[in-house]
Amino acid sequence: MPINNISVVKQSDNKLIGRREYVFRIDYDDGTPSREEIRGLIASKLGIDGSKLIIVRVDSAFGANTSLVTARIYNSEEMLKRFEPKFLLIRDGLMPRPEKRQA
Repeated sequence: MPINNISVVKQSDNKLIGRREYVFRIDYDDGTPSREEIRGLIASKLGIDGSKLIIVRVDSAFGANTSLVTARIYNSEEMLKRFEPKFLLIRDGLMPRPEKRQA
């Protein structure tokens, strides 16, 4: 895994929805890591189940080997699927991609 360091920049609790919102700073050697690698690293660092974690955004600056990652951790999978948009669920692999209809 090319990720060297991960640190929490900001953390907030949203008790009404039942989630924790994080901003992480990730340092790496090679190109920007994939969402799967980031998801696995965050889940292992915080000791949580990856199915309750969603990566909202990965911001990388040109020429820099750091990224800011916005992530949300829900108390249950049902709440995650209820509040997050479908495109994020599909992008993070938590929902299957719909089949394209042929004309």
